[in-house]
Amino acid sequence: MKKKRIVIGNWKMNPATLPEAKKIFSKIKQISSDVTGQLVICPPATYLHALVSSYKGKKIMFGSQDAYWQNNGSLTGYLSPTMAESVGAKYLIVGHSERRSVAGETPDIIAKKVLAGIEAQMTVILCTGEKVRDRNAEYLVTIKEDLRECLKKIDKRMMAHVMIAYEPVWAIGGREAMLPSDIHGMTIYIRKVLTELYDKQISDSISILYGGAVNIDNVEDIVKDGEIDGLLVGRDSLVPENIMYIVSVANGK
Repeated sequence: MKKKRIVIGNWKMNPATLPEAKKIFSKIKQISSDVTGQLVICPPATYLHALVSSYKGKKIMFGSQDAYWQNNGSLTGYLSPTMAESVGAKYLIVGHSERRSVAGETPDIIAKKVLAGIEAQMTVILCTGEKVRDRNAEYLVTIKEDLRECLKKIDKRMMAHVMIAYEPVWAIGGREAMLPSDIHGMTIYIRKVLTELYDKQISDSISILYGGAVNIDNVEDIVKDGEIDGLLVGRDSLVPENIMYIVSVANGK
């Protein structure tokens, strides 16, 4: 039986206020009752507890957009995986391209976060992707080395708690997603890398998601021909009708 595709909604630093966040989530809850499929909402950390507390269902789960790798200490302004998990976050996004570019996160830092998230009993969504697609396919080497370094603290047993989100940086925030055939090619390549790092059984079992300009206009083609296990959605995850349409299409409805 084909496993259900998961959809991760990354709200990033949106919306501006908690009342707005509650309004968006209330509409998502309402629409979700008619849709089959798993949705994970990753709101700003300040909204997480309020949204989790307002929901008693099982179709929607919650995640944290980021977390530090230590659980306590003199670290002003940081959020730990344990803190996020304690208020209801079951998923943790790490290595997002925006964290890498804005906060200067390195693969070594990301590797620590992957381990910390797993130790906090969360499912870690590890993002990876190239900045540009060069003609000599050097981007494949970049992705391979990134996965190797970001997963260097993770053994086979821990990989059951990891998902890989492939997000070509050049597509994020735009209106044009990667061609579905190219997405398929990248899922094959990522599984090849995981086979080399672990084994084929681990590689076959890992969920590989696609993120990068996913929207209601292209989701059907991505799902049909991209051969992905889920989607990481940015802009459209803030529009209740759009994100639930994406969840529906991702699960063949």
